[in-house]
Amino acid sequence: MTQDPSWIERALRGDATLGELECLDPDIALDQVRRNGVGGLLLRAFRKNAQSPSWATRLRDEQRAAAIWELRHQQVISHAIEVLDTAGCEPILLKGTALAYWLYADPSLRPRGDTDILIREDSRIAAESALARSGFSRRFGIDGKVVTHQATYSLRAPDGTIHALDLHWRANNSPILAPLFPHSELSHYSEALGTLGPAARRTDATRSLLLACAHRAVHEANPYYVDNEKVGGLSRLVWLYDIHLLCEALSPQAWADLPTTCRAKGLTRIVSAALADAKQRLGARVPADVEGALASTRNEEVVHSYLCSDKPTQRRMDWRARPWVDRFRFLHEVALPSATYMRTRYADDTTWLPWLYLRRLASGWRAS
Repeated sequence: MTQDPSWIERALRGDATLGELECLDPDIALDQVRRNGVGGLLLRAFRKNAQSPSWATRLRDEQRAAAIWELRHQQVISHAIEVLDTAGCEPILLKGTALAYWLYADPSLRPRGDTDILIREDSRIAAESALARSGFSRRFGIDGKVVTHQATYSLRAPDGTIHALDLHWRANNSPILAPLFPHSELSHYSEALGTLGPAARRTDATRSLLLACAHRAVHEANPYYVDNEKVGGLSRLVWLYDIHLLCEALSPQAWADLPTTCRAKGLTRIVSAALADAKQRLGARVPADVEGALASTRNEEVVHSYLCSDKPTQRRMDWRARPWVDRFRFLHEVALPSATYMRTRYADDTTWLPWLYLRRLASGWRAS
């Protein structure tokens, strides 16, 4: 049975009738809500409009569990930010967690699998040491100076819940996207986020909007995971809801400056498309003059071409964007990763280390 998920948008806007909601297949409806990450937001819409379908009881149980997890996550992330700040890393919260504690009525309304933190590139070693001392363990993954610019760390809290953070020393692994959001710029425009402690800072409304639009576009070619299931495309509604809330957060001056900022970064078409989608599907308020200025752009933008391309094309564009020295280093780091990585990757094989490298090459190595 197929079921058009557009009912979720109507419900969030308050346009869905109780009769329509009751006619939905509960199992399919709940799966669609989870994939879109809007369970808590949907419950608030039901309460606001005084119409709650019978299957919403299951949604309430899930939201209670999310609220309990969030209480512990807040403690874990607050501590991580504190130790990173003490280590001189100048941490900045990005994307989901920053928005959850800034724009959402309750942070548990904004589900996420991890917390993204950007640090100064030259503080990476200090950050890793600080996190290790605080009980965080680095998850398995390839390492290097060129092949990746982030690492995932996780911590098991006393209540048994797992909490992950993605530590970035560049905003993105792509040499095309990373320069768009350097730490120096994001730090200059950052603002305090007191709900996560005195050291917590987030990106300002303008750069948060640009990051949200770019992040959404990235996943057109790169899948994401919901409950360990691979999902792709631009369909995740919570990302669009982020953009909807950021539209409310922008000041008149920020709106006026937005087209110029987008043009400078080559993000005009990406932002224009995201704002148009948020307006159409969620009723986001976008000033007409800004909308017109963004939509009138006719210049070819490298970032737009990159984000609208398939994965193989993106890899080719990344390769061409790297200096020659980084190309050779990239090949070396992917083909010949550290001995620690190899022993973990091939834990079932305790033979001679050079044999493991040959095994990797023979099986078709990749950056993972």
